[in-house]
Amino acid sequence: MENKIYAQVQNGIVVSISQISCDMIPLDTADDRLLGTTYKGTPPEKRTVSDFTGHVIALTVDKEEIAANGEDTATISIAVKTWDGQASDYNGKVGLNIGGTRLTLNIVNGTASHAFTASTPGILNIRTTGSAFTTQGAATIEAV
Repeated sequence: MENKIYAQVQNGIVVSISQISCDMIPLDTADDRLLGTTYKGTPPEKRTVSDFTGHVIALTVDKEEIAANGEDTATISIAVKTWDGQASDYNGKVGLNIGGTRLTLNIVNGTASHAFTASTPGILNIRTTGSAFTTQGAATIEAV
């Protein structure tokens, strides 16, 4: 019997990779970078091949510090890549929390960006939210 590699998916997130066959999705690799990636597809079926593509988020901010004057702008950039770092054509939504303010960005062809200002001094923690991409996207900026 040929050993197969499977991904266990819960709520659209890859939570484990295994060689045990059950209600899991077959993969071509056992790379740990797949853990925490999102699964976009239909529920698993008992089959020997899969069109699985794990996605991860790269979140960056163009500045480490902005003036807390309501005018100085920083830009958050999000890139959705495949689990192995390749560009993707992912389209969907991602939740974003900027220092307690929540919003939703539309990702088109694997990218999204958002410009923001601050009027109160302090540290702003920026992270992705929601059921997908919660383990990857995070950054910090200081408003002075």
